[in-house]
Amino acid sequence: MFHRIESVEALPNFGLSVRFLAGPEKIYDMRPIMETHEAFRAFRLTRGLFGQAKVAAGGYGVCWNDDIDISCNELYENGKPTIEPASEKEAAMAEKRLNDGTALMPWEEVKEKAARRH
Repeated sequence: MFHRIESVEALPNFGLSVRFLAGPEKIYDMRPIMETHEAFRAFRLTRGLFGQAKVAAGGYGVCWNDDIDISCNELYENGKPTIEPASEKEAAMAEKRLNDGTALMPWEEVKEKAARRH
C-alpha cells in the first residue's frame, strides 16, 4: 500500500512537513539520511536546493531534481505525526519553533536552549 502525498513543505534544519492524501500530516527529519546516502548530501552543498522540495508525480514521493527523491512510504513510516495545537498560545509557540529552527529538536533540548538565552 502506498501512502500518497498531497503536499510538502521544506522546513528549517532539513525537515519536511508532509500531508498525506488519506490523512495525517507528518514531520520528517532528513538529517540522518543525509549522513548515510550520498545523493542527499547535495542539500548541504547546494544553497537553496532543499527548499525546492515538491510532490513527485502521483504523490508517490518528494523530489528535488532528477537525481534526488524520497518515497512516500519512507516519509509515512518514519515521519513523526504532528499534533494540532490546543490553543492560540500553543500555535504561536509551534510557529516560533519552526522559525527558530528548534521544531525538529527533542523537547528537552528546546528547553535547555531557551534557558541559555535568559
